Amino acid sequence: MNGAGPDAASVSTPAPVNRTGPAPIDGETTRKHIRGSGLLLGGRMISLGLNLVTQIIIARYLSKDDFGRFAYALAAVSLGSNIVSLGLDKSARRFVAIYHEGRDFARLFGTILLSIATILALGVVLFLAVVGFQDSLADYVVGDQASVALLMILIALAPMEALNRLCEGMAASFAGARAIFFRRHLLGPVLRLTVIALLAAADGSVYVLATGYLLTGVFGAVAYFGYLMHLFRKIGLWRDLRAQRAVVPAREIYGFSLPLLSTDAATAARRFLAVFALGFFYTPAAVAMFRVVIPLARLNSVVFETFHHLYVPLAARLYARHDHDRINHLYWLSALWITVLSFPVFLVTMVLAEPFTVLLVGEQYRESASVLAWLSLGLFFNAILGFNTLTLKIFGDVRNIVRNDMLATAAAVGLYFVVIPLYGALGAAVANCACLIFHNLLNQVSLLRISGVTFFPPRYFTLYAAMLVVTGLLYAVQSIWSPPIYVGLVMVAAASGLVLLYARETLEVEATFPELGRWPVVRRLFGFSNAIS
Repeated sequence: MNGAGPDAASVSTPAPVNRTGPAPIDGETTRKHIRGSGLLLGGRMISLGLNLVTQIIIARYLSKDDFGRFAYALAAVSLGSNIVSLGLDKSARRFVAIYHEGRDFARLFGTILLSIATILALGVVLFLAVVGFQDSLADYVVGDQASVALLMILIALAPMEALNRLCEGMAASFAGARAIFFRRHLLGPVLRLTVIALLAAADGSVYVLATGYLLTGVFGAVAYFGYLMHLFRKIGLWRDLRAQRAVVPAREIYGFSLPLLSTDAATAARRFLAVFALGFFYTPAAVAMFRVVIPLARLNSVVFETFHHLYVPLAARLYARHDHDRINHLYWLSALWITVLSFPVFLVTMVLAEPFTVLLVGEQYRESASVLAWLSLGLFFNAILGFNTLTLKIFGDVRNIVRNDMLATAAAVGLYFVVIPLYGALGAAVANCACLIFHNLLNQVSLLRISGVTFFPPRYFTLYAAMLVVTGLLYAVQSIWSPPIYVGLVMVAAASGLVLLYARETLEVEATFPELGRWPVVRRLFGFSNAIS
């Protein structure tokens, strides 16, 4: 294996990759992944709607400068969260799945303890560092005292968010989709929306809103951790863990996680660098013009981020069994589902970017529409190529992951500090899009070299070509005639429906959701067999 991390030997050495042809696939693992991810996607859509309403309330309630300061602080929190996690929130779920598959409860217990302790300790260090250097931040880095004051309130969110991701990954490994549906996608977003709406109605300041944002994050992390303990008792894992003396595989965990910290830190750094450069060269209003549409652009990543929760433990178990052919099938079928389900969102945020932006965040942000379009293009390209970074992690290809992250981050630094002084928020969006495409291509080439994952299966090409043609036609109609947004939404719905029908056989809808065959209309539309499951 190219660049295998130190954990590879401790788990097992993969069998040689079979490139002679696909092995027979029963589809059970893939069906489990797609079906479970479908449930999580439903929950994610609910939480997305709630979070979007929260974002709209904040954007419309605050002035453009205050919203820019608030967004600056949240971007710094996101960077801090990725740093204090040390990549453990993602690597731990890999080790937990592998150790559980091998019934190695001592190392499983040690992995959990090490991950939680590390995140909490580094969270305290980060908080003390930011508080201790607040004057230097205000004078030399941020250049705005109000932004630093907000950061002082929100920085405690960094370890809370890291713990949330850690608990979520472990819950997905043991309990599947149903168990995390409520806690991940309903509890936190409902609580945050309620608190923010009440504070906005009470005419609270931006500092009061930040305090409410922090309190909901802390409560959500505590509730998720409590649920995880309850889950361990329910499935009997707590009894197995108590019967074992914990063996902390620090060398394996840190040896894998520390190099891979580059992935999360580099991604967060690329996002924060754009905000930093805008704040450095322009006013907080420029930060607001960029950050206000990021939640809208990230709609393109909803399906992608939802599917990865179950993909990692399933692919890790297949890796432990040396089943590379099924990993390849799981990888590309997941990528296709992600692409088809994300396509309507891409059309709305790319083709209908201007009316969609004005509708949601107001006329004052009309110029942010072009920012939204470029950000959406980059994120949709990321979705098309699937889980290349996650799969490289599962195969332990640390060297290529770190190299690709560093190259993409170096490209981002160069682009940001060249185009942002010239073009402001639009330049930040174009640079972000270019870096996403560049990074994904690097990862895809690396994946081809070390795994059984092939390039695009030939049967996918016509489908992707059809989506490209549909996008071009709708963009031309919108550019020439500028129909009202409700007309554009109807066109998007019709085009997306046609693409879904065209892709029905490639998506293996009947094999994945056989119970849909009970409905005659669905059975005819998707070409199901006459047998009713």
